[in-house]
Amino acid sequence: MDVDKEFLDSGLSVRGLWKRYTPRGRWVAEDISLSVEPGEIYALVGPNGAGKSTVIKCILRLVLPQRGTVLFRGRDIRHAIDHHMVGYMPDRLEPYPFESLSEFALKYVEWQRPGSREQVKERLDRIMEVAEEFRVGAWKDKPFYSWSLGMKQRALLSLVLACQFSLLVLDEPTQALDPVGRRLVLNKIRAVANAGATVVVCSHLLSDLENVADKVGLMYAGRLLAETRTSELRERQEVRVRFLTDGGERKVAYFRKDEPVSLHGLGVNPTVEEISVPSASLEDWYLRTVEEAEQRDLGEQTKTVPNSN
Repeated sequence: MDVDKEFLDSGLSVRGLWKRYTPRGRWVAEDISLSVEPGEIYALVGPNGAGKSTVIKCILRLVLPQRGTVLFRGRDIRHAIDHHMVGYMPDRLEPYPFESLSEFALKYVEWQRPGSREQVKERLDRIMEVAEEFRVGAWKDKPFYSWSLGMKQRALLSLVLACQFSLLVLDEPTQALDPVGRRLVLNKIRAVANAGATVVVCSHLLSDLENVADKVGLMYAGRLLAETRTSELRERQEVRVRFLTDGGERKVAYFRKDEPVSLHGLGVNPTVEEISVPSASLEDWYLRTVEEAEQRDLGEQTKTVPNSN
């Protein structure tokens, strides 16, 4: 299958992805569509159980969706996987405790990206260079049982980030890392993207993502609820208003310039209790978007409950 020239520089494209694990179970991923271009870092965020890990597994074909397509460079993602173009760092990876980084790296390179002896040596050298950057190179010949959790995280990331994959999928890459380790890893992820890789990162550490990601997708209850560019967050000034409803409930609404106003669920005569202008951080955007979704869901549930009177 030939690839059209227009796709040669394209990245990851996910279209209409649906996944559930039992025939009559709920949809864990519901009509998910997103795109990530080469050089971009896309952060997938959301509450626990929102479906983020399922979307990642569908992208990597670790599980198969009921519907939808995943393309990379205009081809089915299987082509990139079969040709060793995809690097993956799961949120849990525990190397054999009596193995060293040098031993594990050799197995990783031979399994993940087969090649000649010279190519294998070149890749191992790059891994050790990144391990030095991450300040664990001096431990390369010591067994993993003597390493701390954060040091092992740095070592395993050095494998993935050094192998020059075209598509990188990283699940919680900065967990267990101290502030120095997080900065080293985030800088390297940014450098890998700047070199042309397409990167998808899943994490709950929003302050890390705000500093490194280009786009953010927020998942909620199996849906891709909202997307934003981190560069646009500070440009979207908004006003936060807390109301006291006629039923005695406190509810929050957000108002933004040039966007329609919704007072859904506030009752007949709400009273303004507080007005503020929150800071425009990724965490603010995340909390506000999830809070609005929860209020909508609560309103829908209230509508479906019959009146006992």
